[in-house]
Amino acid sequence: VGITKDGYVRQSSIRSYKATENATLKESDAFMFVGEVSTIDTLLIFTNHGNYIFLPVYKIPESRWKELGTHVNNLLQIDLEEEIVRVVHIDDFERKQYFLFTTKHNLVKLTEVSDFHAVRFNKTLRAITLNEGDHLVHVDVTDSLEREVITISNYGHTLRYELSEIPVTSTQAKGVKGLYLNPKYTLAASKVLDDHHDLLVLTSRGTIKRLDINTIPKKKRAQRGEMIFKQIKTNPYYVRDLSLLNSVQYKNRATIHVVTERDHVGVNAFELKRHAAETGKRFIAKKHGEPLHMVIEPVEIEPSEYEPVPLSDYVRIKPEAPKEKPQPSLFDDLDES
Repeated sequence: VGITKDGYVRQSSIRSYKATENATLKESDAFMFVGEVSTIDTLLIFTNHGNYIFLPVYKIPESRWKELGTHVNNLLQIDLEEEIVRVVHIDDFERKQYFLFTTKHNLVKLTEVSDFHAVRFNKTLRAITLNEGDHLVHVDVTDSLEREVITISNYGHTLRYELSEIPVTSTQAKGVKGLYLNPKYTLAASKVLDDHHDLLVLTSRGTIKRLDINTIPKKKRAQRGEMIFKQIKTNPYYVRDLSLLNSVQYKNRATIHVVTERDHVGVNAFELKRHAAETGKRFIAKKHGEPLHMVIEPVEIEPSEYEPVPLSDYVRIKPEAPKEKPQPSLFDDLDES
């Protein structure tokens, strides 16, 4: 199945997919999701208006991979101004997983994946309630709340904190404050962290910065963030997306798929070095338009292969357990006398 940023969906056989060198796309369109799925699975398509589309795979018309496909508006009605933020493949709504939502106006929210199961799917459904003028800018998925998370502003203010500091709420909730932030800045993304991974930061000027997570001090949610690069006031590097890189992806030269306003660009993960430049290395030329999102190709290793060497020393710092206060004794007063 493939879904593009302009809302075109297609379902094709694996044979048709492998036989096609280049899929047909409209000018300036690019894939947001490409994956092998079952007809009993579901795709959740999240939009910047805080809505989601519950799309069973069997509802997507079959076609050849080289064909344009069907626009999602032919399956259900969506607002013309709605833009796709993330597409997530779900094969089991009972599995314990959580969506992490980030909004433009500094709100973050966690909701269980099971809350997104629907029996009616002829219209968009509410994923998060937004304040007037706010937009959903990023969606992440995690299978555990025992993780750390990084929330970053469009200008590079970065806060690392415990994921458990974000309450788990319903699809109708608004969320809580992400970090202490001047109102002139907005949030760009939040990423749930994994041990021994590096952080990748995609910017508006086509650069990708590889960052050691340990260089970002751990704090509490809603505190002031740390700048991850020195900004240029005349032409700032605005943050567009975050992703994680592990040693298997790096060693096997996994492709980082960058979706831009006009195109889709593949970047070799092995070309990403930690200290390439303060704002990262430029991979996306101006002719491709401004970068929007990035997805790293998953790389599987055979069970017989050696255990991969960690890419970084980063591991979650477990929060200290609160100290228990001693229970007062009935005889304390007598002892003091």
